[in-house]
Parts: sequence; C-alpha cells; structure tokens
Amino acid sequence: MSAPKLKTDKIYYWQVASFIANQEIARSSVEKFEIGKEEIDSVLYDYRLVNTKVNNGKYVYGSVLKFSFENRYNEKKLNYSIIDLSNGTKLNKVPILKLSNGLNLIDIETKGISGLSYGKMYRLEIRDSNNDKYNILFSIDRLK
Repeated sequence: MSAPKLKTDKIYYWQVASFIANQEIARSSVEKFEIGKEEIDSVLYDYRLVNTKVNNGKYVYGSVLKFSFENRYNEKKLNYSIIDLSNGTKLNKVPILKLSNGLNLIDIETKGISGLSYGKMYRLEIRDSNNDKYNILFSIDRLK
C-alpha cells in the first residue's frame, strides 16, 4: 500500500459514498476517529454532504441544523437562504457563515433564527460559485 501511515497525534475523518454508473446515489455521515486511543472516540458527526442532488437523512439534531458543503474555491461567505415551505417566504436574518477551501462541516443554531417554528417544513437553499442550487428539506423537532 502506498498510503501514508496514520499518526497517533492526528484526528481523522472518514465518509463512504455509493455510486451507480458514475452517479452518486448516497453518502454516509462523517465519522471522527483517532489512532492509538484505548477507547475509540465514537462521536458521530451527522453532516450530510449538500453538494449532491441526493436529499435524504436527518439534518436537525436538537436545535442545530448540520450539513457539510465542499467549497472548491478560496474562503468566502456561504450563499444560502431558508424558505418556509408553508408560504414560500424567505426567512430574514440568517447567520453569516464563512466557508474555507475544502470540506466544511456547518452548524446552524436554529433557535437563533426568527421565523422558524416547531413542526413546519423548511428548505435550506444553497448556491455555489457556479450558481448551481442545492437544497435540504428539514423541520424543527423542538426548539430549546
């Protein structure tokens, strides 16, 4: 094997994707692990990759919306909005989020966004640098 040896002083992440005819059909959550710990840190990061057309899985954990987004460009602001599906209105005052180059794990605290309500459906709409649109459908289980 030509892969470098994993080191004990590093944190690693892994994720599995499945493809049919070179088209991605699903992607697992991102999981964190470290080499050499007596007990494996089993914290599971349920960040679904947004820049695929697949929209499955749970995204809201408690009051936090979690997803990942791959930015292939320099650092920039995430171009996104949240739309209330019951009336089609865009929510105002969503947090400003910065993207680094590469895979970004993103948390949005939903209890800080005015207009989100328990039990309603929403669409997180993200536009990349090519103006391609990606969506996550989500609802709030409970606001704490």
